[in-house]
Amino acid sequence: MIRIVTLIVCGVNAVVSVLAVVGYLGPVSDQATTGMDYVALVFIAGLFALTTAPSFVLVLFRRSERPALALSLAFPVILIILFIAAVMALP
Repeated sequence: MIRIVTLIVCGVNAVVSVLAVVGYLGPVSDQATTGMDYVALVFIAGLFALTTAPSFVLVLFRRSERPALALSLAFPVILIILFIAAVMALP
């Protein structure tokens, strides 16, 4: 059961990552904030590489399912914390 939940969370994390990349690189991005958009992309890609990708590999090889679930749940939590910090930093 934990394996299935982890796979679902990993899939949702992957979709969110792709949507964030498309949203930041899309034509609606403001030219004045292009640098901040690229920094956000680096953070999202790094966060995905550090949390969801290892989680998916662990579940794929049927190893450490509970820590894999914790890793996959860390992605949205850290993403929300970074978003709140970015909003608070802007004037």
